[in-house]
Amino acid sequence: MNKKWLASLNSNHFYKARQLQAISYLSIWLNIVLLLTLIWIMGVK
Repeated sequence: MNKKWLASLNSNHFYKARQLQAISYLSIWLNIVLLLTLIWIMGVK
C-alpha cells in the first residue's frame, strides 16, 4: 500500500512539473508573439 501511494505521488509530482513547464513555455511564446506584434505595429507607423 505504501509503495503504491509513493508511486502515485511521484507520477502526480511529475505531471505537475510537466504542467508548469508547459505553462512557462506558453507564456514565453506569448511574450515573443506580443513583442513581434508591437515591433510590427511600430514598423508600420
